[in-house]
Formats: sequence, C-alpha cells, structure tokens
Amino acid sequence: MGGLQEILQYRHSGRARQGAAVTLRLALCLTSRLTLLLTLVLGAATTRAAEFDSDTHRSMLIVDQSGSMGHLEWLASTMQLAYERMGADVEFAGADGAHAPSLGLIVYTGEAERVDFDGEPFGLPEQVAERLAARERGSAGLEDGYQALRLALAAEQPFGHVLLVTDEDRDVVNDRETFERILQDLEERSVQLDAVVRVDLTCADGRKPVAVLPDGTGYVLEQDVLVTCTDVRIRASGGNAETTVPDYVELAQRTGGTVWRLSPLRDEGTRRQRERRSGSTLPLALGDVLAAQALERNPRTLVAHASVQPAQVSSGELVTLNGAGSFTTDEGVYLTAWSWDLDGDGEEDARGDVVATSFDRPGERWVVLRVRDSEGRSARTRVRLVVE
Repeated sequence: MGGLQEILQYRHSGRARQGAAVTLRLALCLTSRLTLLLTLVLGAATTRAAEFDSDTHRSMLIVDQSGSMGHLEWLASTMQLAYERMGADVEFAGADGAHAPSLGLIVYTGEAERVDFDGEPFGLPEQVAERLAARERGSAGLEDGYQALRLALAAEQPFGHVLLVTDEDRDVVNDRETFERILQDLEERSVQLDAVVRVDLTCADGRKPVAVLPDGTGYVLEQDVLVTCTDVRIRASGGNAETTVPDYVELAQRTGGTVWRLSPLRDEGTRRQRERRSGSTLPLALGDVLAAQALERNPRTLVAHASVQPAQVSSGELVTLNGAGSFTTDEGVYLTAWSWDLDGDGEEDARGDVVATSFDRPGERWVVLRVRDSEGRSARTRVRLVVE
C-alpha cells in the first residue's frame, strides 16, 4: 500500500479519532517520480504543514453551473470544507502568511467565465464558497469543460492544480480544443487535473469506491473510514455522461490526478445543507487527498506538525500542545526551535516541542507552531482548539 493510502487510512481511522498517538514514517508516493518521507503523529486534533511557494501552488476550481447541477450551495460548502482541510494540512506561505490555499474560480455553461475576488483572480476558500453559493442556476445548453480549461490555462499567475466538477460529458463548442492539445498544455505547465464527475467505480471485490487513482487504487468509505481497494473499473454513469471517461477521466489520469464520483459528494453536500450540519467525512477526505497531492508536487524538507490533546476543553483545563512530530528530511540538519503563538497575535507565547498550558477565554482558537532548523529555515502550521 502506498504512503498516501496509509496516510488517509490512519487520518480517518477510529484510532485517530480516539486520540491515540500513532507515529508513522512513510514514503508519500503518488507517482514514481517523487518520494517525500513523512512522520505523522496523529492525535485528537492534529495538523502538519510545510512552507510552499504560493505562486506555484495556487489551485483552480472549474464548475459546471448548468441546470442539472442544481443550486451550488452544496458544492460551495463541500469545497470550503475540503480546501480548509487542505490548508490545515499544508501551509501555503503567501505574502500575507495565510494558512489557506489560494483558489481561482471558473464557471461555465455555454461560455466559460472567470470569477474575480475584489479584482484579484484568486481568493480564499470562504470567498470561493460565497461566490459559488450566490451563483444563479444556469440554463440547459452546451457545456464544454475544455473551454473552461483553456480559460484557466490563460491565467497570468501560475497554478499547480485544477479541480473540475461537472455532471455531464463534454459538448464540443470549439473543436480545436482537443484532448491532445489540452493535455499538452497541462503537462507543459505542470498542472495536475482532478475530476469530480458522473462515473461508476467498482473495485475488484465489488465494493463501490468514492475515488480512484491513476494506478487503479480506489478509496472506499466504510463507517467514516477511508480504506483502499484495487483494480477499480471505471465506466460512464449514463444520462448525459456517455463520453465522460474519454473527455475528463482519462485527461485527469494522464496528469496524475484523482477521479471522484460526483454523486456521493453531491448527496452528502445536499443532506448537509438540508440538515444544517457543519461537517462531514467526504469533504475532509477530499481535502486530505488535495494536501497530499500538493506535497507531492512540491515537497519541502522541513515540515511542521502540531497536535493538541484534548482538542475540546473547559476554561482553565490543562491541554498539551505537541510539536514533536515536526521533522526535516535533510541529512545532517536538525530542528533547533519550536515556537508557539497561543493567541493569534503573531507573537511567541511559549517554547518547546511539547508545551502544557491552559486557556481562560471560551471560544474557538487556532494555535500556531513555527519550527526552525539548523540551516535557519522555518515552517509553520496551526491546530484548532475549542475552549468551553
């Protein structure tokens, strides 16, 4: 089993939810081109992060807003949960030091349209969710995802990832935009494409996975735990998706991307909106995969990892902040400092790889850990804590 599969299995396992500390030294290999050694210490609440070049790790979300997709509130909440989870896993160190990935948004029906964020082409996950939820349902017509991909590839600012969401196959509006041409441009720009589409996935043992990797490994959701299966078969799900496999699935897989079934994400997102629930498993799993892919695209040798135990406490109750899972993969380099910002003011409040402290003021807070190594480099991450 590859490193990514192990990460996801432990990330969503009952042992992780119960707060058991599990130390894993894994090889994160989405492809044979790159290996990143990870050490994960999984607690009740835990995050890990590495410093990234934000210019090459922006992501572009492309959404079919035709009438058959329904109102996009379900997708807005799903994407916000997924990308915020991704941001908790991997710190994207932009000029403002934000902890969330930077997203572009393109919607399409007959034509593709780029959505701006106060004049900027990229925004934060909550901004993208707000724009998506406010979109009017589009009318029936021609939906050409390749036109949207072309508009994305014309962006002046570089990005490393595209997530395309559609419930239909490609209606060819411009026959000059061929599979080979789009693939070539994606590869030349080192852009990975993931697709959330209407397909039917079946494991060799008959189980129904929610996603599949290019090597045929599938992710099956069993009682809120992601487990793997092998030799996944992919076929069109009928309706208006007859050519989805050659249009989008094969394109995503050729770039090393993951293919997700649309129906489980849409069904869970719609149910979450109807029941007014704040969280659910599938978007978090999607976020974990996006984070692992981002690590694979641009690994850094210094990784900050933080956990808090317990993750929900009463005012004045003692909590343990643990940064001992932080690491560097460079030979001869070692960690020299662990610095904790407990109140979000940017100032150091505590030092050490393991810190015991308490909080008096009730509410949600994010505790920030910054680590430094013997080469003077730094990485940071944050972990969520609820004080009652």
